[in-house]
Amino acid sequence: MFEERFVQLEAERRHGNTLTRDAGRLDAPHDPALAELGMSASEDSARRGDSSRRGTRNKDRRFFDTEIVYSGVKLPIRVPMTVYPEEISDFSLIQLLTTFAGGLAAPSGKATHPHLESSGQYTHPIVLLMNGLLTQKRVIFLGHGKPAGEVANYVLAAVALGSGGGGVLRGFANRTFPYTNLTNLDTLLSFSGYIAGVTNPAFEEHPEWWDLLCNINTGKISVSSALAVPPAAHAKSQADALRRSLDSVSLSRNRSFSSRDGKPDKWNNLDTEFVQDLMVAIERHYGEVAIRAKVENYVRRFMSLVPLYEIERTGTTKLGDSA
Repeated sequence: MFEERFVQLEAERRHGNTLTRDAGRLDAPHDPALAELGMSASEDSARRGDSSRRGTRNKDRRFFDTEIVYSGVKLPIRVPMTVYPEEISDFSLIQLLTTFAGGLAAPSGKATHPHLESSGQYTHPIVLLMNGLLTQKRVIFLGHGKPAGEVANYVLAAVALGSGGGGVLRGFANRTFPYTNLTNLDTLLSFSGYIAGVTNPAFEEHPEWWDLLCNINTGKISVSSALAVPPAAHAKSQADALRRSLDSVSLSRNRSFSSRDGKPDKWNNLDTEFVQDLMVAIERHYGEVAIRAKVENYVRRFMSLVPLYEIERTGTTKLGDSA
């Protein structure tokens, strides 16, 4: 008895919906444009609803999309939802990573720089760039024949890479030149460390002007031959002190030293694993927000180790709690 009653109510509901839909079609105003397309007002409304749902599904959540009316013309604008202090304009970390993450460089036979090549000759190019940014080296992005805006995009992305997505470290924006040329060379060289974008290939021929050169056309990162290397004994003592500091905590940024012979171990490098994690996320179509979050976590994790290293080396630190 109950089942029959439910079936009857469902049939009445469907019949009522059919009558309401037919009445709406009769009352809908006639649109000549829709008539030419052979489409009714209700079908046009359904089409617009489907389009709206698709737009919502593919919406970039970093921005609030709206529009303003100027002189009777609707202009679409995108307002960023969050902006970090070191986050300048709109850039793409994904583009920076995919351009320069070309794999491990082959051994060159020359002496490695301890500030840059933390894993020796097997240092990943992205880690090489990260080390250069964190140690305030002179970094140049060269894009011969590239538009100035595209070169500036790489520079601003590098600022976000070194500062942890723009929200961890400060000061990168004060020494950044998104685009410069030879007329501003004196101003550029007056900085002990900078991040600059250029299109003139003459910069590549003068390694005394830079410490790291990132060639956008080839995806290669070069260390300047004019960059002075600290004494080997001093570098070794720093490496040993850093290894003892990292061994004293469970969280480590880089365990690239083999316990067998003290040489860099290219297979036991958490920095390289971090870059590989970024590239896997990009291949799986993670968005820009997710990639920036990974970089921010990495830099925060690294900065948690800096006070430990300073205490180990000097007995005091200005970062965190020295106790």
